Amino acid sequence: MNTIEYIAIEEKYGAKNYNPLNVVISKAEGVWLYDVEGNKYLDCLAAYSSVNQGHCNPSILSVFKEQADKVTITSRAFRNDQLPKLYKKLSDMTGFEMLQTFKDQDFHTIFVTSYGHYALKALRMNALDYLIKPIQLDEMKQAINKYRLKAKKSQRNDTIKQTLSNLEKLILNILPEDIAREIQLEGSSKSKRFELATVLFADIKGFTKYAELYSPEELVEELNLYYSAFDQLSETFGVEKIKTIGDSYMATGGVPIANQSNPLDTVKFAIAMRDYIRKVKVQKSQSGKSAFDFRIGIHSGPIVAGIVGIKKFAYDIWGDTVNIASRLEECGEPDKINISSSTYELLKSSPELKFIPRGFIETKGKGQMEMFFVEQS
Repeated sequence: MNTIEYIAIEEKYGAKNYNPLNVVISKAEGVWLYDVEGNKYLDCLAAYSSVNQGHCNPSILSVFKEQADKVTITSRAFRNDQLPKLYKKLSDMTGFEMLQTFKDQDFHTIFVTSYGHYALKALRMNALDYLIKPIQLDEMKQAINKYRLKAKKSQRNDTIKQTLSNLEKLILNILPEDIAREIQLEGSSKSKRFELATVLFADIKGFTKYAELYSPEELVEELNLYYSAFDQLSETFGVEKIKTIGDSYMATGGVPIANQSNPLDTVKFAIAMRDYIRKVKVQKSQSGKSAFDFRIGIHSGPIVAGIVGIKKFAYDIWGDTVNIASRLEECGEPDKINISSSTYELLKSSPELKFIPRGFIETKGKGQMEMFFVEQS
């Protein structure tokens, strides 16, 4: 599709007994000229001599002819084969009526007039610029080139803004929003202690067996199926995903913005995760495929969160709370959510949950720990 970039409109356009030429720039075909009857001309002089009263300024024709090869297509407009019908339709309009008709089009209009007050009216009607007759060749060149340069600068600025926006989205996918903002403003981010956070680990039981059954590509695709869903659920429940470590998924409630609801938020998140895992298992079993079995462990307590190092920034958490949550996951069972006594004490009065005591269970490096399975009431 050919496109129009600029059109010159005279204030008496289409008036009775007035036959100006309409100059159209097309990247593909150069300059085509139409009179109000829809007759098409390629040669400027032939077109000019054909106009009874000769109202179309030859300088306009010359400059548009000269500029045609330099046109940059910046918008959608009418196909050239539509133009004769278009101009015939507009043949009874004045220049101002034509401006009104073209106000929602992407191409630009330069208003040509002998009167200053007409020029002001045209600008108020969103004409790009105006020229006072008689028109000089250099004036038309400058009018076109000025706005081409301005358009290029605007396009560059838009490209820069889009690039910065994409970078910001990328950073926010890597770091929590508050931490990303802090780095943007301060150049760094300080680690912060949280007196109450709830750490969740989810791990695939027998992952080594699955790794032998799947190709590396298939294995990554399967992991992505689950972990993408977990990511979406974490946003729903206000839980911060920290990272994946191999087949292990780690998230934390109560960071980077401290709150008191994080034990319940994290357990609700875990229940939603477990429900999703069950749904996938049913779907895969119906097609004769195997599905992953997950263990989920949760513990609440103090942690330190922040960023360390100067390359490949990653928001992470540290503290004994993290180690204990990992042990809770190791001591869990597939399709179950295993929580510590600390998390239980914070949630035991919640009417939304029910608990199954497991007693004290031996853990690696931590001795015996009291544990509970949690379910939705």
